[in-house]
Amino acid sequence: LDLHRYLRDLEEVIILTLEEYGVTGSRIDGYTGVWVGGNKICAIGVRSSRWVTMHGFAFNINADLSFFDRIIPCGIFEKGVTSLKEILGRPVDLGEVTSPVLGAFEKVFGIKLQETKPELLPSLKPGEVAIRSPFSPALGISQ
Repeated sequence: LDLHRYLRDLEEVIILTLEEYGVTGSRIDGYTGVWVGGNKICAIGVRSSRWVTMHGFAFNINADLSFFDRIIPCGIFEKGVTSLKEILGRPVDLGEVTSPVLGAFEKVFGIKLQETKPELLPSLKPGEVAIRSPFSPALGISQ
């Protein structure tokens, strides 16, 4: 898996999640992340070192968008930001978003996520992957 493909796949996870809410997310050529109507709803970062990837995304669910007035998000002057709350016109509980995000992740990456206890993560066998996210205490991934 090359890093650019990995990045596009992470974008696809968010695009599929947005579809669950009737929202059309898209990519914009030359920019990373997921966009709704020309405004960024999700920033994504990927780093690779010694064949280990570290990734994350900032999915604006209930973000206070006024904070973005003080910065230039991602160094992009000509684009704005949005949130799921702003688009839907209502607050969205993080727990409500968990299942669609994890389901989209499983679909895009062709894996099955399994909840596990954080203390069991060091015992994973080679080839198994572990992730931590704000959505779950710990997840083990099986191929």
